[in-house]
Amino acid sequence: MIVPTLPHSNPWESIRALQMGSGRSAIQNDTDEVRLFAFGRQALAAGLRSLPSGSLLVPAYICDTAVDTLPAVGTPVRFYPVKEDLTPDWDWLDQHRSPEDTALLLVHNFGFPNDIPRAVEYCQYASLSLIEDCAHSFLSEFEGEPLGKTGDLAVFCYRKTLPLYTGAGLYSTSGRQLPAGSANTTNTNIWAYRQMLSWAVYKTRSSFLKRFLNRLISRGESYDPREPSGIDRYSRSLMERLSPSVESIRVKRRRNYSALAIELKGMSSINPIKPVLLEGVSPWGFPLRVEKRDELLDRLRSNGVGAWSWPGIPRLLDQEAFSSEARLARETLMLPIHQDIEQFHIDHMVKVLSKWTLEQPIEQVTWEQFHEDLPRTP
Repeated sequence: MIVPTLPHSNPWESIRALQMGSGRSAIQNDTDEVRLFAFGRQALAAGLRSLPSGSLLVPAYICDTAVDTLPAVGTPVRFYPVKEDLTPDWDWLDQHRSPEDTALLLVHNFGFPNDIPRAVEYCQYASLSLIEDCAHSFLSEFEGEPLGKTGDLAVFCYRKTLPLYTGAGLYSTSGRQLPAGSANTTNTNIWAYRQMLSWAVYKTRSSFLKRFLNRLISRGESYDPREPSGIDRYSRSLMERLSPSVESIRVKRRRNYSALAIELKGMSSINPIKPVLLEGVSPWGFPLRVEKRDELLDRLRSNGVGAWSWPGIPRLLDQEAFSSEARLARETLMLPIHQDIEQFHIDHMVKVLSKWTLEQPIEQVTWEQFHEDLPRTP
C-alpha cells in the first residue's frame, strides 16, 4: 500500500500542460495585484523589498526555508513566541516593541486562519505592515473571503496544494507596486514525465516502483532569493488547466481531514494540533503532535505512508529562548489528506497508527497521584 505525500496530475493534464507551456513566453504576464514566483520564500523576499526597510517580526514556530534566507536580502528577523493554539503572543509583542520593526508576518498554519482581527488591530496600533503567510492556505477562506485579502501583502504557495514543480504568488491589497519574478527558463519536461510515472506507480500501488522512481529522478530545487525567478511555463500551464477543479479539490481535502479526525479521536500518544476543521478551511495536511515523532514517522514510512515532519527549525532561532516552539517543531508530524487520498488510504493510515499506539507503554500512576485526583469531600 502506498499513501502518496503529494497529489499527482494525470498523464492527460501533464501532456496538455507541456503542449501549452512550449508555446508560452518565459516571462509571465502577471496582474498589478499578483506577481508569480517559483517559490514562496522568493515571493516573501520580493514583497519585503516593496516595504520600508526594517526588521520583520516572525513567529518562532515557522518553516526554516521561509526565513533563513531573509538576512541575505537585507531583512533582519526578530522572532516572537506563539501560544498553544499557535496564535501570536500579543502581550509579549506589546512588551518587546522596537522602533526597528516595520512588519509582522502572520502565518495561517496548516490552512487555518490565525487570529486575523487581532493582527489587524495590533499592526494598526504598532504602525506595522501586516504580511499574511498563506503558503498552506491557497484555498482557505475567512468570513466568506479568501485568506490573504486582509493584510498589506500576502504570500501564497500554490505548489503545496497543486501538483506543480514551481508556483507561488505575492498579492497586494493596497495597490502597492510589486516587483516581478525574472524569466524562468527551466526545462521542466523531466518533472512532467516524472509526474506521469508517479501517477502510474501510485495507481499500481507498488512500493518497489516508488523507491526505484525516487532514485531515478530527484525533484531538486535551486534558487537565489536575491534574484527571484517566476513560475516555470509548464507549472503555469498546469495551474491554468487545474483552476476549474479547485472547488472539488477543496471539498476532497475537507472530507479527508474530517474522516481522519474522527478515526484518530481518542488514540493515545497522538494529539491532533487542529482537531476541529473550521468552516472555510481547506487544510494543507493533518498535523499531529507526537512525543516520539521520529519513531512514528519511520513506522509510517516503512508502511508506505507518505507522512513528513514539519517545520524545520530555523537556524536563526534561539532554541533556549523559544524552547516551547522548538519542542513543538520537533514533535509535529504531518499526514497527507490531499485530493488524491481515498478512503482506503485513510483506513491504512489509521491501521498503522492504531498498531503503533497499542505498542506504546501505558503510563504508570502511583497511589499518591491517584489519591490526589480523587474528588475532595467537604
